[in-house]
Amino acid sequence: MNTNMLMQGLGCAPTIALMMHIASVQEADNQTRDLFCPSAIAYRVADEVNRLTRKRHYQPTEEDEDGYDEDGPPKKKKYIRYDRERAYGCVMDDYLGPTPTFDDRQFERFFRITRQIFEWLVTELAAYDRFWTVLYDCTHRRSNMPVVKCLAALKLVCYGISFSAFQDYFQMGESTARQCVQKLMHALVEDENIQSIYLRPPSAADAKRLEDLHFRKHGIHGMFGSLDVNQLKWGNCPTSQRGQHVGRSGDPTLGLEVVADYNLWIWHWCFGWPGSLNDINIWEKSTLLTSLIDGSFAKLDFLYQINGETFTKLFFLVDGIYPALARFLQAVKMPLTRIDRGFTKWQEGSRKDVERGFGILEKKFLCLVHAIQLFAVEDIYYVVGGCICLHNMMVQHRISQDQIDEDNFYNTVSKMDPQYKHTDDGNSDSDMDDVETAIAIAAEDARLENSNDPDAEEKLRKLQSMPLSLRYKEWRWNKLADIDEHVRLRDAVKNQLWKEKHGDDEDGNEIDHRIF
Repeated sequence: MNTNMLMQGLGCAPTIALMMHIASVQEADNQTRDLFCPSAIAYRVADEVNRLTRKRHYQPTEEDEDGYDEDGPPKKKKYIRYDRERAYGCVMDDYLGPTPTFDDRQFERFFRITRQIFEWLVTELAAYDRFWTVLYDCTHRRSNMPVVKCLAALKLVCYGISFSAFQDYFQMGESTARQCVQKLMHALVEDENIQSIYLRPPSAADAKRLEDLHFRKHGIHGMFGSLDVNQLKWGNCPTSQRGQHVGRSGDPTLGLEVVADYNLWIWHWCFGWPGSLNDINIWEKSTLLTSLIDGSFAKLDFLYQINGETFTKLFFLVDGIYPALARFLQAVKMPLTRIDRGFTKWQEGSRKDVERGFGILEKKFLCLVHAIQLFAVEDIYYVVGGCICLHNMMVQHRISQDQIDEDNFYNTVSKMDPQYKHTDDGNSDSDMDDVETAIAIAAEDARLENSNDPDAEEKLRKLQSMPLSLRYKEWRWNKLADIDEHVRLRDAVKNQLWKEKHGDDEDGNEIDHRIF
């Protein structure tokens, strides 16, 4: 009986094992069927989409204490309660208090402007935008004081570093620091009171004083300034625009064209051109060329003499890439004679004015040296314009500190100033510009009427059908592109420089300077 029972027990084991195997197969079939069920697939797809969305919209920061789990829900960003009162107290103790830690010289080294200019600037900013006044947030806490925001923006621009670099001292977040920089640069360029002093276009009195300055420093009449282009690196250039902004340096850049005088004051600036354009391409799109064509720059011209010859147009010193225009004075590319070598040495030395201007501008504001970390060209435009405005502020201060004769050189000059009054005495080319243009156009029409050319009538009809303003611009362009006038100006400067250095011979004739 025990044997039968043992056999029965042994016979039940295979049956139980078989039943367990069948149950496991059925369970696997059920899981497989549920796995490929449309509703189950839809739920899994929705979960994956939600996980990827949370991961894309949330990036871990250094402020997260516990890290970031990409499979879990995003954690809330840590809130930092900035001590704005402490920042204001530090600024007053270090820079602006009655007995500051750092004196005026150190303040100028840190922020590139003097304390007096800073105080005036804060007053102007408060009148321009309420952002620079005392504000309160939604919790009735006082926001950063205007002096704190202005100093933070100045320091970020001067040193060209990240917007989060001075969070500990100025007690403000990265977004607030970025907003301070943008607001400051925009105000420097757009505020009428600031613009009318430091970014103003030259007047007739300014042109006369510049001509006198350059005659004292360089020895030649008629010079307005030096023209050149510099390329600024664009670190955050979008990939879609990289092709047109990459120049010969291999990095995305933006072109800056300026005209500077001997004292490094920047009278003209034009920014935003892609780095693939050279100096000629930028010149053809420049606002300075537009002012020469529409006649607005001609209002600054007056009569002057070089080596006994009379000229009526102020000129610029440029390098060899620019075209030979009546207002451009270039060095000789291959100076073989002594007069050519002397002229080239003078021209290249005098043209260092604009090179020094670029060097000092970049030395003061390192944001123009490092790759600019902004995405929009418009924002970079205001940064560059604001840096030029601050640069001109310090140029004026430097001139007043040097105690030269004209310490108010860059102040706005009244039209009644007897020293620099631009009188209507027949010596101004701009006063007669429209009349001369009209006479030239009438003479051209009369020449075509009396011409024996069979196509003269057709040419006259086409010319008379053109708008008068367009014919004025065409006439001014022809005068600007006059190669004979360019050669006459260059030869007169050559002879003047040679005569000042070597004089005339015993018979009063000029020395033969064609010898080597």
